[in-house]
Amino acid sequence: MSVGDKAIDNFLMDFVHLKVRFEPALRNQQFSDVIKHEVKAASLRRDMRNLTSRDTRRRAMTFMDGVLKLLEQYHCRIMGRVLIKRAAEMYTNSGHCRVCSGAPCRVSGWTTTHVSRVA
Repeated sequence: MSVGDKAIDNFLMDFVHLKVRFEPALRNQQFSDVIKHEVKAASLRRDMRNLTSRDTRRRAMTFMDGVLKLLEQYHCRIMGRVLIKRAAEMYTNSGHCRVCSGAPCRVSGWTTTHVSRVA
C-alpha cells in the first residue's frame, strides 16, 4: 500500500482512532499499545461469518468499511504481486512437486503458499 508522504501522519492517526472505536479493550490502553495491536484479517472474516451475533457481523463489516473509506480519503494505492508458474515446470519427471521438497504434493490445486514459494 502506498500513502502520500504529506498524508501519512493523518492517515495513521485516523487508523489508530478507527481501531480504538471498534476494539473496546483498547480504549483504556496507552497509545503505544494501541499502535502495536494488530487487527487480524482472519478474525474479521470469522466475525463476518458469525451466524449467531448480528452485532459481531456488523462490527466487522463497519470496521472494514471504515478502512476502505480511509484508503479512499487519503488516495491510497494498494499494490500486489501475482506470480504464475507453468504446471509443467512445477513437477519433476517422477510426478513429485518441486515446491513440496520432492515429496508427493500435499496440496490440491494452486494455493498462495505454492505460488509464493515457487518464485
